Amino acid sequence: MLFLHINDYDAFKKVLPSKLFEYGAMGKPIWAGVSGYAADFIRAELDNSVVFHPCNAADAERVFGQLRLQDETRFRFESKFARKNIVNELANDVLKTIV
Repeated sequence: MLFLHINDYDAFKKVLPSKLFEYGAMGKPIWAGVSGYAADFIRAELDNSVVFHPCNAADAERVFGQLRLQDETRFRFESKFARKNIVNELANDVLKTIV
């Protein structure tokens, strides 16, 4: 299992920790104490992951039981966020603005 905890500060509600991409590619369950954009991203993109409110031990304990404690390949995540796909999308966006 991979554990991520980011303190409950307003500044952290607007960021996406790059560690999430490394964690997501590993296929291990993710137990994350995050809020804001990071929490939304995890819920939408990372299967077998749970989110709890940062600094809230009771909430962390509550969601822990929802994890499947096994490795699972995240095909959808890996495909969507593969560097090759991201670079191709960026190139297409750039070409659209010049043409």
